[in-house]
Amino acid sequence: MCREILKISLFLFIWLLSLPSFSMQSNDHKDRCKWIEKSPMPSARSELTTLVYEEKIYVLGGIGRDKALSSFEVYDTIKDKWTILASLPIPNHHGSLGIVNGKIYLIGGFVDLTWRHANGIIYQYDIEKNSWQDYDSLNMLRVAHTSESVDDRIYIFGGHGYKPSHVLYYMPEKKKMRELETHMPSPADHIASIINSDGNFIILGGRFRDGNLNQIRIYNPEKNRWFANNGLPYATSGHVVELIDNQIHILGGENLQKNITFKSHWYFDLEKNVWVESLDLPHGLHGMGAGVINNSLYVFGGAKSAGMNSFHTLQNKNFKLLCK
Repeated sequence: MCREILKISLFLFIWLLSLPSFSMQSNDHKDRCKWIEKSPMPSARSELTTLVYEEKIYVLGGIGRDKALSSFEVYDTIKDKWTILASLPIPNHHGSLGIVNGKIYLIGGFVDLTWRHANGIIYQYDIEKNSWQDYDSLNMLRVAHTSESVDDRIYIFGGHGYKPSHVLYYMPEKKKMRELETHMPSPADHIASIINSDGNFIILGGRFRDGNLNQIRIYNPEKNRWFANNGLPYATSGHVVELIDNQIHILGGENLQKNITFKSHWYFDLEKNVWVESLDLPHGLHGMGAGVINNSLYVFGGAKSAGMNSFHTLQNKNFKLLCK
């Protein structure tokens, strides 16, 4: 994902990771906040890909009721309006979007519902022209990963496919994909990430083989060093993570082994150094999209049930967290 960046104290957060566990508490969000429904998405879907840019939320592809989708829309939160844009040339789900110099790039993902065919093309979207083009080939295939855009690079973390614990970065202007000389502490897919203004990456949750992970991973590129701890309030995958003011929010997700979805909503308060239990989602969701515009949190789409056979529980609702 790409989102407005909030500066946080990395070293304080790293120090907290060294503790046996974070302290946790309940919060008055349940009394002073509520979820309200805004304009719904044009179609129900899960495993969609989102990107926040210039106060708008772009939403690509996903899994529809009986097929992978190529649809592309943008949500204007001020007008509460969805606009249908040019469709991607191929269907896509479990991919990621990055942005460099005003151009949007699609990295990886599946192209159908066989779960066998990964996207081997990097597509570029021109916002002004409302058009996609086949931009570059992609040999280092990834699906169910996450990505973050910094300057002229798109960094790619986790997922399935090519060396999943290796960190990749793509330079669109040079049409080059490279590997960093560092690995994630452990491989994981269906993860979520944020990045602070110092360029430090924070990657939360996900799953790998034995099940869900409650791991927090921080990569400091300046020191080329990882820090990790099992510090999340719950183990989850297929969730979303967003920054609001001085809070890191984590919402929803699924547990495949237990065949359940989560409606959990927690945030880490960077001033009080504590995980706070916040207002739950209206219902359990996984594979949804999210974005923060003007400090307002939006959560949309997703499936109410877990796993690949959740077509009957796909939704197109668009929720906004409204607090007094």
